[in-house]
Amino acid sequence: MINLYLLAGQTSRQNYGYDDDKYNNFMSTNNVTSMSHHKQYDVPVSSWQPMEQGIITKSDEQLHSSQNHNALAVLGVDNIITQNVYALNHTEYKFFMYDDPNITLGPSVWPEGAKLNRKAWRMCANEIFFDEALFVILKRSPLRTLDPEEAQLFIAPIPNGRIFGSMIRHILWGLSFNTLFNHEVFRKHQGHKHLLIATGYPLFKNFVGSLAVYYEKLENVTLVQSWDPNGIKKAIDYGYDFHEYQEYFTKFQPITRSSISVGLGTRPDSSVIPLPEFKFTHHEHIPLVPASIEKWKNASNFVFYHTRTTPSFFNSTIYRHVAVTNISISNLPKSSIGWDMSSNEQWLKEYVDSKFCLVIRGDSPHSAAFIRSIRVGCIPVIVADCLPIFAPVLKSTLHMSDYTIMLDERKFVKNPEAQLLSLLDMDEEEINNKIKHLAFAQKVMMLDHPESLFVPALLHEAVETFKNV
Repeated sequence: MINLYLLAGQTSRQNYGYDDDKYNNFMSTNNVTSMSHHKQYDVPVSSWQPMEQGIITKSDEQLHSSQNHNALAVLGVDNIITQNVYALNHTEYKFFMYDDPNITLGPSVWPEGAKLNRKAWRMCANEIFFDEALFVILKRSPLRTLDPEEAQLFIAPIPNGRIFGSMIRHILWGLSFNTLFNHEVFRKHQGHKHLLIATGYPLFKNFVGSLAVYYEKLENVTLVQSWDPNGIKKAIDYGYDFHEYQEYFTKFQPITRSSISVGLGTRPDSSVIPLPEFKFTHHEHIPLVPASIEKWKNASNFVFYHTRTTPSFFNSTIYRHVAVTNISISNLPKSSIGWDMSSNEQWLKEYVDSKFCLVIRGDSPHSAAFIRSIRVGCIPVIVADCLPIFAPVLKSTLHMSDYTIMLDERKFVKNPEAQLLSLLDMDEEEINNKIKHLAFAQKVMMLDHPESLFVPALLHEAVETFKNV
């Protein structure tokens, strides 16, 4: 069961950590109908609770045919989003972030002339930049407190991605982790209610030797990653089948007792969040294009998908290539589908100018195409059955099926053309609702969005995660 957290009634509003009286005043002033005032439900709204995280017991279809779906239909998408935006903007959670330079490894400590590990940067450049940008916005967030006694949670800004991209990673990790472990705040809490950020996919797995010496002391820490290892373990324990990934995932033993997925990152706009430049690194810059009905209607491409000819692990090649080899492009409305494009400028132009963007599983269930499509305001069409379990991005705030379209992997392989043509069956209301949820997802997921809700959403996710540890 994918965690579907509805901001509804007294219980849910308090879980977001803000004052209920202020909320009611806002809702009445802005003529927004509150769920708690409706009488048309099968059960009292105040009895709704967040669904248990990480346990897969219902399909998306079952979730949306339940009592929650009835409430959604009554309340309407606009009201739901308005309530969630208000809740996140008015959260009263506070966090303490360590600022010891031996933990943050700022310019005064980072060894001058330290060589970069080119292989690591090729694997994780976007995630490294994302982590660094996240530290910047956390540092300047009004929700940060310098007094640890005022904080509900604690953030250890060890630059794990940047360290991973260094040739002296063992030295730098030793300095930062040993400083953290000896800090009075960490010792007081023994790692509880602490967040450690590392969205690079290779990091913090039970077979990564350079980090293994620190795992025991990190047991109580909550890892913020691109995926959700604890959710995966719980899903497997409950009998969920990850298909071709199953054998590989069963080898994972989560390093910590809890984890949060924020998805694969991308480098934000440097004019909004300035970041240092690193030599020998290639990184993409995808512009942030606000999702809107007008943008969607004006897009000239029906579907966008381009992929490399190189094979993928876990039998994912057939899924990634069938969209190119088994589709007659003339049978679709104008689309941009094919192998990788030689011109980055043309690739980006076509990407932005598309209504639907395919996101197909690869070496892992998650893909950079997911965050790219959201970033350019294109509705993601996902061909990765286990993605909502593997990487449920900020699942206490976002429900993936609200802003994406999920296509069954096996049906897609059998007839990709028919699956894509089925998108034409969506009515105007469905499209409008997807776009509205997509615009909300942009605010929640994008660090450089002018109305970014990432920090309060992360804090909310953390507090909800702590409840289940």
